[in-house]
Amino acid sequence: KGNRIAKGTEFTVTTTMGSITTTDVNSSLPGKQIAANDSGRIQFTFQASDTGGTAFINVSSVSGSATGYTTVLMNSLRIISISSPSLFVSQGQNDVTVNMVVENLGPNTITGLVGGLNFTGPAPDLENRNSDFTDVHRIDGVTSIPSLSTRTLTFSVDVTRNAKTDTVTIDGWISGQIGIAVVSDTFAVSNWKWKIQIPAELRITKVYSVQDTVSQGRTGINVRMDIVNDGEASAHIVLDTLSFWSIEQSVDVTGDYVIKPSDLNPNLITGNGAKEQFDFTVNVGAAATLGEVVINGQIIGTDVNSGEQSIDFTADTTHTWVVKSAPVVGIKGFYPSQIQITRNQSVPWYLTLIMANNGETNVKLEADSLLFLLKGADVTSEYNISDPMSFQVSGDSILHGNSIDTLIYAVNQSGSSTGEITIRCTVYLRDLGTGKLIVDEGLTGISVLDSGRVRIVGLVASQNSATINQNQDWTVS
Repeated sequence: KGNRIAKGTEFTVTTTMGSITTTDVNSSLPGKQIAANDSGRIQFTFQASDTGGTAFINVSSVSGSATGYTTVLMNSLRIISISSPSLFVSQGQNDVTVNMVVENLGPNTITGLVGGLNFTGPAPDLENRNSDFTDVHRIDGVTSIPSLSTRTLTFSVDVTRNAKTDTVTIDGWISGQIGIAVVSDTFAVSNWKWKIQIPAELRITKVYSVQDTVSQGRTGINVRMDIVNDGEASAHIVLDTLSFWSIEQSVDVTGDYVIKPSDLNPNLITGNGAKEQFDFTVNVGAAATLGEVVINGQIIGTDVNSGEQSIDFTADTTHTWVVKSAPVVGIKGFYPSQIQITRNQSVPWYLTLIMANNGETNVKLEADSLLFLLKGADVTSEYNISDPMSFQVSGDSILHGNSIDTLIYAVNQSGSSTGEITIRCTVYLRDLGTGKLIVDEGLTGISVLDSGRVRIVGLVASQNSATINQNQDWTVS
C-alpha cells in the first residue's frame, strides 16, 4: 500500500484497437495523457471500433515507473441463441434441425458468414462430444447480415449410432467479415440441450390364448400379445397383428383366419422397459388347416424422435392350438321352450342345449354357466334357474364319443326387466384323452313382455236369427 498520488499527476493511455475519447491534457506527448482526480484515480472513455477483436489498453505514468494494462473484447457479431425443435434425439437419428440466431450489432454489413456447432457432455467433465455428431452442415443459405439485424442459420445434424446416452449442450461459433477485418463469436447467449436416447426397440414377449383346441368356423376367440419397449425412446404403433403357422404342413396359414385388433390397443409405448398388452379377436375359417398351429405376433412401431421403424415378427413365447374339424365337440343347438315370456313369470319354461361329440374320445362336462343379457347388461340375478345334473341320454356328466346328448335348464322364475334378452350358455368340457379343456358357447334369445290383461269387448254374429236344426254355417266373432 503506497501513498495516494497527487491531483493532476499525468498518465499516458494507449490502446491497440478502438480509441480513447477523453480529452488529452498534454498533447505534446504521444498517446492520451489523463490527469488524476482528487481521489488519485484516472478515468477515461474507451470507444470500441466497428470490427471485432481484443483491445489491449496500457496505462503508464508520465513521470515515474507505474504501469498497468487491461483488455477489452469487442464484437459486432453475436450469437443470440441456439435452439432445436427437439428436446430428445435417438442414437442413429439423421437430419435433426438446429437453429442459430445471430445478430450484427455494428453499422456495417457483415459478409462471408460461416458457422458451426459444438457439443459438450454434462458436468463435471464437460467432455467434447463433437465426435458423436459427425455430419453437421448448414442448410439455410444465409451469407450476410445487414447492419443492426438478425439472421437465423439452420443446421442439419446426424447423431451417430454409438453416441453416448446422456445430456449434451449445444453451443456454436460464427465468423464473418467487415471489409478485410474478421469478426466472430464463439459462445451463444442462450444455448440448447439434447437428451440422447437409445432408439425404440419393440419386442414381443408372449402370445397366448385360453384356447388350446378350436374348431373350424369358430368365432370370437381372444388372443393376447404382450409387448415391451427395450429402448429409451417411445414408439408410435403402426401395425399390430398375428400370424399363424401350420406345424404339420410347414406353411403360413394366416389367410385361414380373420384377425381384428381391439380398438383399445395402445398406439404408443413409452421407453425404458414399458410393457403393453394387445388384444385380438380371431375367427377361424370354415376350411382352416387342421392340426397344430403356432400363433406368433407382428409389431411395427416408429421411434418418436427419428421416425425409424422398430419391427418384431417373432415372439419370445408363442402359442399353439389344435384346429379340429367343426365341430369335434361342440354345441349343435340352443333353444328356449318359448320365445316370449311375461315379466316375473312364475310358470317354468326350459332351455335345451344340444351337444355333439364327433370324435372318438369321451369328454366330461366340468362346468357350465348361463348369462341373461339385456342390451349388454347382466340381468341373470333376476332369474331362478335349475342347472341340469347330467346329460339326458348318458345320465351322467359324460358326453360319449360319436354321440349327441342334451342338457335341459329349468327357468323357475323369470326376471322383471322387459325387452329382448340374449341368453349365453358357456360349457367347459375336459377331453378325457388329452386332458385339454374345450370351451364352447351357445346363444339364443327371448322376448320379455309386460303382463297383459285380456277383456271381451263385444260379440258379433254373422246373422241375427237361425232356424231349428239349421245346417248352414254361421259365425260369432
